[in-house]
Amino acid sequence: MAKKKITNEEVAARQITRTSPHNIEAEKATLAAVLLDNSLFDEICSLIDKNSFYYLPHQKIFGAMETLKKKSSPVDMVTLCETLKEDKDFEQIGGEEYIVEILNCIATSANYLYYTKIVQDKAVLRNLINISSEIITESYSAEEDVTYILDNAERKIFDISRKRTESSFIKIQDALNDVFDRLDKIQMLTDKKILGIPTGFNKLDMLISGLQSSNFLIFAGRPSMGKTAFALNVAANTALRNGFGVGIFSLEMPAHSLALRMLCSEGRINSQLAFSGSLNKKEYERLIDTANKFMNVPIHLDDQSNINLFDLKARARRMKDKFDIKLIIIDYIQLLQASRVFRAESRQVEISEISRELKSLARELQIPVIGISQLSRAVEHRTEDNRPRLSDLRESGALEQDADVVCFLYRGEYYRVKGDRTRKSVVDDDFEEGGFDDKYGGDEIIVRKNRNGPIGTVKLKFIKEYTRFEELADQEIEQ
Repeated sequence: MAKKKITNEEVAARQITRTSPHNIEAEKATLAAVLLDNSLFDEICSLIDKNSFYYLPHQKIFGAMETLKKKSSPVDMVTLCETLKEDKDFEQIGGEEYIVEILNCIATSANYLYYTKIVQDKAVLRNLINISSEIITESYSAEEDVTYILDNAERKIFDISRKRTESSFIKIQDALNDVFDRLDKIQMLTDKKILGIPTGFNKLDMLISGLQSSNFLIFAGRPSMGKTAFALNVAANTALRNGFGVGIFSLEMPAHSLALRMLCSEGRINSQLAFSGSLNKKEYERLIDTANKFMNVPIHLDDQSNINLFDLKARARRMKDKFDIKLIIIDYIQLLQASRVFRAESRQVEISEISRELKSLARELQIPVIGISQLSRAVEHRTEDNRPRLSDLRESGALEQDADVVCFLYRGEYYRVKGDRTRKSVVDDDFEEGGFDDKYGGDEIIVRKNRNGPIGTVKLKFIKEYTRFEELADQEIEQ
């Protein structure tokens, strides 16, 4: 006889009647450990809170312990019972007899961490069940955009995973230890005194102290300034020379174009000839040799176009989890779509949301995130100095506010006009790569904002045929 097929509705009904995961004995042992040794309470509180307990009386007992600690009072049999007596339900939760039972359930607090971990794990399972129920409800109602539901689900589950291994607060002592760990690392460095991942441009690294963990950085410029080329140079330097994994989200160019540009830059091969299939035999062999260097390099490309903000965040989380990338590059911010909630409003509101979420992503993944950005046309209309300013960031002041570091790419040749002080831009083909003009300057990366350090200008040389930037030797940083 064939078994009756169980419907989804029947499965859901059965789940409702099931008891949520819990371990009463572990909860009692955790409470007892605090009573036996008050010094353990801070560490236990870094892993769980009163809502981590399944049994309501245990929630109230732990809450009373928290109240006592806030008052700097000892947590013992007498003070705990006195505090609990203020609750009219004290006798219903067992009164003094139950507190004695808890105190006597273990002989020593030696295994407190083991008990606390059990309580934490059971709480995680209950949270997963609750979140799953919310996801099911949202999915059935379908009132929100599907991508919003997906991002919301992934974020909630990711938060549970992160909180399971992270403290909910950081004591100043721990923060100070981290400060001196970072300073010690700097002191041990001889030629590169930087905290973050090297960009491969030494003067820039000295200025911003590398690409630092959890930082949101903006690389911005007008069209034809070489924003993508510079970002790819940084990616190659980071992965090829330092071995750090890099994730590149390209909303403008396909992956094969990015890969070929990196090969041409690294191998010093004319990119225009490569893209047109006009390389000679020697150049083609050099291209193959360069490709072999990249075969085991940890660079991961995502060239999905028309991607929205939530999709990008979800992909970034998976990329971080699967490949342990240490840097994310997004090319470019203005091509990202905001969530449906903000899409009906102004583009300025959309960019503000995107900026805020990219900053949040950097902190969430604890890696630097570089966002490439366009600039407004106001740069072109100036008559005195075409070097970009923070106010030129296109469509939103939130980019300036949220970014930890803002760098502008500037190529003076672009604004050089023969005998014309109106500074109309010239055709890109007329440039003299890497040239320097007293009036307009040369190729520069200008650090206009650096939250934890100085600002300044680093002189570069752009080699157009290779789409490659190089740092000029023997230069002083202009500040």
